[in-house]
Amino acid sequence: MRRKKHIYLIAVLFMIAALFAVRLAVNESLAHVEPRIGRENISSLLEKQNFTDEDYRTILEQTGIGKSAVDELKTSVYFAQMMLEFQEQYFAPAFWRCEFIFPTTKEESLTYENGSNRFIEFVPVHNGDIIITRATHTLGWRHGHAAIVTDAENEETLESVLLGQKSSFQDLTKWRNYPSVLVLRPKDKEIGEIAAQFAKQYLSGVDYSMFVGLKKKDKQTQDPIDSTQCAHLVWQAYRAAGLDIDSNGGWLVIPKDIANCKELEVVQAFGFDPDKRWQ
Repeated sequence: MRRKKHIYLIAVLFMIAALFAVRLAVNESLAHVEPRIGRENISSLLEKQNFTDEDYRTILEQTGIGKSAVDELKTSVYFAQMMLEFQEQYFAPAFWRCEFIFPTTKEESLTYENGSNRFIEFVPVHNGDIIITRATHTLGWRHGHAAIVTDAENEETLESVLLGQKSSFQDLTKWRNYPSVLVLRPKDKEIGEIAAQFAKQYLSGVDYSMFVGLKKKDKQTQDPIDSTQCAHLVWQAYRAAGLDIDSNGGWLVIPKDIANCKELEVVQAFGFDPDKRWQ
């Protein structure tokens, strides 16, 4: 009888280990999602004077660049060349390495096949733009990371990064080295400006709390905001601007909730499916 119990226990432990291994494998595959539509020749499309909705859709699927960014870039005489370069970047094979940034947390960095760092190009960002990556995960949970652009001209973001650190202004450069990046923008650009201004005034130098929101998700602007985390910081800035970007309305807001908010349009996607976003 005792031997049977031992065999049963070993079998259970083996199944748990197998399930954990499968989960880790699936988790790792989410570091970068390849385009689901094959590469096409879009050279003639890019020469058109005016784009239809279908044209914008094709450009998004072929480059990861959304309508608002396309319209902004279209004013340049080098528009077609830039879009073909974005297409090349979008479809180029992605490689990455995964390293610890905290005892329990790992993060992927984009590389070339030889292991050297690879950095992607961004479209011009605006104040209030939201940047999300899936590259960060803790104990197998791929929670990702989020930031808000607070000074587009100087490529400045505000982020709550790690436990034990206060939220601080960062440089957009580090985002170029992630294997998955999603840039989102509110349909009402004025809301983005308000959110960026609120973030600069109230959300810098705030202590990190992983579980902020479990007791009280919102803080009024006249109260000191004493704790936050990456997604909560972005959500709080937009909540103050009058827009709730938590797509599922839960107490704990995470980057995935913001990524799936339909009030935000895709400006640029790399390593994300621009339609499915984060499913």
